[in-house]
Amino acid sequence: MEEFIKNKEKLINEQINATIDIKDEFGIEKAIGYLVGEKFYSLIKEFQYLQKNHKDKTETINDFRLLVLEGSKRIMEIFAEDEINNYFKLNPRFGSLGHVVTEDEHKLFVEKGAVEHTIDTEIEDTLIMGEMKKYLKISL
Repeated sequence: MEEFIKNKEKLINEQINATIDIKDEFGIEKAIGYLVGEKFYSLIKEFQYLQKNHKDKTETINDFRLLVLEGSKRIMEIFAEDEINNYFKLNPRFGSLGHVVTEDEHKLFVEKGAVEHTIDTEIEDTLIMGEMKKYLKISL
């Protein structure tokens, strides 16, 4: 599992570097959507899965928690508190499509069955968002 954590750490560093480039070229909205709405969302989702399904792997869970803490710290270094707050207030969707498609395009994806959108996915996203806010020190 040590290699797994090292790979995650490397990936987070690459995502941080990509975010800085995106911010410079496309602005805060695209950069925060990429890093918080897609990458950090995925990290928290994976962390929750690990906690729920691998309770016996305490050391790995603790190492992963440190990654989440480090990732959130780095996010808060790149974006101002009000930028992160505004993102959560204004952005209704997370995941890889959350910041790249319009509301109408997202509805079309849901209608065509390309994106699952159920009460269960809404609940899951809400729980993940709560965790994201906790680590990013956003008032719930």
